Amino acid sequence: MLLRIVFIVLITIAPFFVQAQEAGQSISPKGQIEEIIRDYILQNPEIIVEALQILEERRLRGEQESRKHLLSENRSLLEQSEFQVVLGNPEGDVTLIEFFDYNCGFCKRSIADIERLLENDKNLKIVLKEF
Repeated sequence: MLLRIVFIVLITIAPFFVQAQEAGQSISPKGQIEEIIRDYILQNPEIIVEALQILEERRLRGEQESRKHLLSENRSLLEQSEFQVVLGNPEGDVTLIEFFDYNCGFCKRSIADIERLLENDKNLKIVLKEF
């Protein structure tokens, strides 16, 4: 998007530079560029919203990457702590880590789902972590 704006600005101001050089006038490109950009933004304010949306998407992607990195760094600690309960196959090829709270209604309702997963996959290891 930004590249598109810069391209539009350059195409728009190029004739002014050529005319000014032919006339032997000094050019203040910074002032002209600022004015063109200002006019463009005022005529197309939706680009600000679009830029903010892109910024938010980048922020969220950064947070997701940070979480992935943190989880991969602490994987062995999460999967192999001596202070945990393991359900299913302790040597399973897939590990599900369930963070739960004894007082959480959603956690209590998920017990049926956990039991169903264990019935359907005999190679599933479920690690319970009290949150």
